[in-house]
Amino acid sequence: MMNRVGSRIAWSLLLLGGCICLLSCAKSRGPNVVIILADDLGWKDLGCYGSEFYETPHLDRLAREGMRFTDAYASACVCSPTRASLLTGKSPARLHLTDWLPGRPDSARQKLHSPKMETCLASKENTLAEALQKAGYATASVGKWHLGKLSQSWPEQHGFDFQIAGSGKGNPSSYFSPYQLPNLSDGPAGEYLTDRLTDEALRFVRQNREKPFLLYLPFYAVHTPLQAKAALEKKYKEKAATFSKGKQEDFRNDLGREVRQVQNHPTYAAMVENMDENVGRLLEELKTLGLEQNTLVIFTSDNGGLSTAEGTPTSNVPLRAGKGWPYEGGVRVPLIVRWPEVTKEGSVCHDPVISTDLFSTILAAVGLGTDGSEDLDGANLLPALRGGKIPERPLFWHYPHYSNQGGAPHGAVRLGQWKLIEWSEDMRVELYDLKTDLGEKKNLAFDKPELVNSLRNRLHEWRQEVNAQMPTDNPLKAKLGNPLRDGGFARKGFNLWDPSIIQVGDTYHLFASCWTSENFSAWKSSFIVRGTSKNLLGPYAFAGEVFRPRPGDYFDAEGCHNPKITFHNGKYYLYYLGIPAWKSGVAVSDSVEGPWVRQKDWCIPANNPALWVHPDGSVYGVGKVKVENPKYPGSKKFDELLHYIHAFRAKSIFGPYTMLHRGKDNALPNNFENEDPCLWHDGTRYHMLLTDLHGFATGFHKSFAYYTSRDGISYELVSREPLFTNQIPIRFEDGSETKFLRIERPNIFLDRDGSVTAVLAAGSPENQKEGARILVFPVDRFGQRF
Repeated sequence: MMNRVGSRIAWSLLLLGGCICLLSCAKSRGPNVVIILADDLGWKDLGCYGSEFYETPHLDRLAREGMRFTDAYASACVCSPTRASLLTGKSPARLHLTDWLPGRPDSARQKLHSPKMETCLASKENTLAEALQKAGYATASVGKWHLGKLSQSWPEQHGFDFQIAGSGKGNPSSYFSPYQLPNLSDGPAGEYLTDRLTDEALRFVRQNREKPFLLYLPFYAVHTPLQAKAALEKKYKEKAATFSKGKQEDFRNDLGREVRQVQNHPTYAAMVENMDENVGRLLEELKTLGLEQNTLVIFTSDNGGLSTAEGTPTSNVPLRAGKGWPYEGGVRVPLIVRWPEVTKEGSVCHDPVISTDLFSTILAAVGLGTDGSEDLDGANLLPALRGGKIPERPLFWHYPHYSNQGGAPHGAVRLGQWKLIEWSEDMRVELYDLKTDLGEKKNLAFDKPELVNSLRNRLHEWRQEVNAQMPTDNPLKAKLGNPLRDGGFARKGFNLWDPSIIQVGDTYHLFASCWTSENFSAWKSSFIVRGTSKNLLGPYAFAGEVFRPRPGDYFDAEGCHNPKITFHNGKYYLYYLGIPAWKSGVAVSDSVEGPWVRQKDWCIPANNPALWVHPDGSVYGVGKVKVENPKYPGSKKFDELLHYIHAFRAKSIFGPYTMLHRGKDNALPNNFENEDPCLWHDGTRYHMLLTDLHGFATGFHKSFAYYTSRDGISYELVSREPLFTNQIPIRFEDGSETKFLRIERPNIFLDRDGSVTAVLAAGSPENQKEGARILVFPVDRFGQRF
């Protein structure tokens, strides 16, 4: 690529030629260009795209008078990258500007580090405004810029003669004056931002009506904060009552998040209609001034609608997910183009296009073209605007970040009807046929391996071509602090095992299996006890027995073992292993202190269960299943069986539970013998900490290994570095050490913001008569990703 000076000279010569051509006669004056960019407006948020709730008569009219694109895309699932691509014709990956600015700080819990990207639109980039400015156009940016915090990177430095309200801010403090926006004076009390920006745009158009102009009008609407004019909001509150189907139908849990399914948010709707009204004002002014016939008007959005976070104001259904995600709801956007005498009224284009295309299209429309010295990624859409076809080509996306809306680093490619998504954390792929599955519900990756490989190779080759920055591994830096010498939970004369902890108010309640220290075999005598402490690390005082085995024909007649405590919908649930059935049951109580009501029979066909109850009451869990050992065919003896972890699900806490795996070849997480799983979910992924029985994962016998999974089916080892091994003595906070024969049964404590702040384990000392105890390790840097 040419250097900055050479590129500027080439552009200047090209544009000078363009200027001479344009000025040769008045009739050859290039068209005015108006780009209206909505913020966070979803694909289905306009009447002409299928919305039945939002009223957008002016944009619907624009579509009737021009061309509507059904398969238009933003070049990123968040705002700043799309804006940069529109203005430069380059993909965000090539620009190294791939997230909103200044970007989301890396979290210690992430599996990957985001790359260090550009902090602004680089001064070396040639923008659309610079090209048209040199060709004699008056240029204005009115509204959101969001391409750099420092004024050196604001619109004035990128070819705009006039700019208002543009800075590094991505959203206003308020839609009502005072706005607290740089480059925008406050108006009278009650003035609405979208109205004010349109006033400024109209002023620019009137002042420059005698010469060609570029008006870039990036509204802040409909980005949060959600604030609307009272009359419109009242109108939609009344209308919303007829659109709501009740919370259970208005929202659906998808991708670990609550996703709006119905468009019925009155404030958001009022913001959409107000924006539409202001588009109508601008279109009417162009007509009044006699500029309508010679003005190219483009309307689009910077990313998909916000449907998975920040109040989930809109629904993108039938598209999946929304802003921050690679699914169609996150990147497919409305695109309407009106250019009288070029675009046919009411025409529709079904060819896939992307925001990067607008740069080359506009230059071609005004007669400038490009000189080939720039690495442009977009296509010229003029053939499509004239009713022709765009040759089939792949469209690419690259997002090496974690989004505020729940998305993770990914890449994607669409070619024809096929779309492939590759998740960077584990290189897992998804393949969808958008022709038959617009909602991306059926992943065909396993059915079409050759197509997956072809699309994946294209994606990887494109990344190399544009020098895309990739996320890097966030190594497991797990470090457990030293437990208190007198902390944890111990009971003289007894063994304590299988810890599970819950916080109620300012008190921590630790549940454990218990049996006499004279008998290390728990299977015939264990029962469940509870300890309490005001300090997470202990010491825990014995608070009483929870329950013992029930004599008679019960699944827990001989032993109650391995308790797991959870809270859901106002009640406490205690899962536990029942012996002799070697299956798991559940007890329920209104209080963490009991009394507990046990089910008569077991409900989970696995032992040592670890479960996660989702907000809707559905349950995902894992547990140990005994499998016949080929070395001992037909044997049912405990020590002669193999022990594998299998997953299960249920629609409710009491089941019925369905096993998702059976047999050795489908065991979690890697077909090796493992046991003692603990499980939790962070809204996006499942996390599992377990005992690596034979060191297959970490290289250390009976070490603790850590895995994650998005779907609960395929688990990935985070690091071969074990969190903990049985090869070292335990060092306590006071500096003393104790050698334990074994440390098993890992569990974790999640604080109220979802962070892992302690790891619990059962330790058996060398002198077994002292009794096994529960150790509570404080977390210093547990994984940095938990």
